[in-house]
Amino acid sequence: MNTAAEDDIPTFADWVARLGDVPLNRILMKPEPGTATVADVLAAEAKGHLCELVDGVLVEKVYDCRNSVVATWLASRILDFVIPRRLGVVTGAKGPLRMANGNIRLPNVAFAAWDQLPGGRVPDEPFLTGSPALVADMMAAGNTPGEMALKCRDYFASGTRLAWEIDARDRTVRVFASPDVSVVLGVDDDLDGGNALPGFTLPVRRVFEVLDWRAPDTRQLGKASSESELFSPQRGGGQ
Repeated sequence: MNTAAEDDIPTFADWVARLGDVPLNRILMKPEPGTATVADVLAAEAKGHLCELVDGVLVEKVYDCRNSVVATWLASRILDFVIPRRLGVVTGAKGPLRMANGNIRLPNVAFAAWDQLPGGRVPDEPFLTGSPALVADMMAAGNTPGEMALKCRDYFASGTRLAWEIDARDRTVRVFASPDVSVVLGVDDDLDGGNALPGFTLPVRRVFEVLDWRAPDTRQLGKASSESELFSPQRGGGQ
């Protein structure tokens, strides 16, 4: 665990700044900031608090239904590519990662190749040590740029090759090849797996298309011949 001496962080405001200026309502006060451990992450989850561990502080992850829908849809697209090729495993928001500095991070979606898993299998421990080749985080209203930048640095320092920062509000994906090198993709661009998941491609438009789905016309259920015909999305913003 990466903590700092009291004289290095003398005020609570300094703690908040160190965490990336996250809102105060996401910082848990028990245990005392600076003293939290991996065991406390598990204890908080058992009480309904999904938290990351950042420099000995429990920081609650932002809950967002729309983001969860998009993340699950994206994970399914990645799984469609990974499973037939037996490339590795895909995790969701409850797949905690133990970073090289001792922090615990919870990306919304992650892909780990077999050679990143101990013994080439899913670990028995609650946490995966290291960061998967590909991670994707959903931006929510309660996230801050500083917080996301710190997460990105943790990922790459722990083994990540590619990171996606996904914003469902403006339907963009910021692609990081390193913590300091990124490009923003819009709905007319294509997302690819780079050197983390070679061969995987997905139009950015498709990342967010689930947000445009509506209940299908029951009269058409028997006639639908494809996924796109079944859902017949009413196109919304960003199309």
